[in-house]
Amino acid sequence: MRLSKKLAGAALLFTASSAFAAYAVNATMTAPPQGPGTVQVSANAPRGGISAGASLTLGSAQPQDAVDKCAAIRSAVDAARLQDVAVIFGNADGEVCRYKKGAIEYNQKLALASATKLLTGILSYRMIQAGKITATSKPQQYFGYWTNSASDNRSKITLEQLLAFTSGFNTKDTNLLSCVYNKFTTLDLCIRRIYNGNIDSVPGAVYFYGPHHMQVAAGMLDAADTGDFGAIFARYVTTPLGLTDTSYALQSAANPWAAAGGESTANDYAVIMRALFNGQLVTNLDNFFAPRTLTATKGEVPAAVLANNGSQWEYAQGSWVECEYGTGGANYATQCATDKINSSPGAWGFTPWIDRKNGYWAVIATEDHSSGAEKGIELEQVLQPLMVAALLL
Repeated sequence: MRLSKKLAGAALLFTASSAFAAYAVNATMTAPPQGPGTVQVSANAPRGGISAGASLTLGSAQPQDAVDKCAAIRSAVDAARLQDVAVIFGNADGEVCRYKKGAIEYNQKLALASATKLLTGILSYRMIQAGKITATSKPQQYFGYWTNSASDNRSKITLEQLLAFTSGFNTKDTNLLSCVYNKFTTLDLCIRRIYNGNIDSVPGAVYFYGPHHMQVAAGMLDAADTGDFGAIFARYVTTPLGLTDTSYALQSAANPWAAAGGESTANDYAVIMRALFNGQLVTNLDNFFAPRTLTATKGEVPAAVLANNGSQWEYAQGSWVECEYGTGGANYATQCATDKINSSPGAWGFTPWIDRKNGYWAVIATEDHSSGAEKGIELEQVLQPLMVAALLL
């Protein structure tokens, strides 16, 4: 049913014209490196979970295996509004195909914007699995200044709510938000400023797509382990995978932008997606990808999501749950939970997603600063049925 619905709407998706929420743009932002990076990937991937610090090797499919399967995918990429874009698509065994057009390389570092959110979610659950923190951990366990008063709703916030954007930190005040984009401050000072600004709704009650939630989560992760946030991310995510071109580049090592400051390459992110798909990073994907916003009021949803059939999408732990069941009804929650497509599109078009129902993962790698999110999600929606069809060839 998803296949026919997606195909029927494909022509309309290319005409969508809403811009993404402007959280990923600020005058103080440092431009990401544009030069190519390198990636080192070995063959023969093991199955099962991996531990922090352990090495993980991932293989790739033979190019000749993908030639016929990918004709429709190549045509869709050629027709897309994105001009400089690379697409990598695979399943549990490795890549099915890759294709690029324009001035882009598979090993070129790109600013991820909100595609960073999935990485922060992965890191959080890697640390949960390692026993460093729990989904129900609260900020006051890590910050001495944080209230523990039952009468103050800030004491009720959990890590899970921070990762689901339902913590209550919903303000759009530009002076307060500036700390997230400020490379001259620190993560701790930024979190103190967010804390002092208070919350706008009861934790768990409102979904609000903004940068504050994950900044607080990053501080909790930082305090729960040793070393700075970037070193912790490497320890639990990139080093076990043998990756060197994925990091939190913005705004600085002292104040990493946990919701949108990452950079990566098509090659690196594809390795992460395959490992995630295979349960080698997060062992309980059903829990990790489950919607946390079914009963929450939608306070702020990106325009690019709304423009691309996402009015009923829910949010998990750093990723969208692509629910497509109208306004729902009695069975909506069950239907949404079983849809099993999760994505994390960024403001500049970089869009990774996993389809657990149909058995594949994919990455759209690009950096388009002109309505990139709209174009990225647009292409994702067109590619989804084509990739399902390719798996059947």
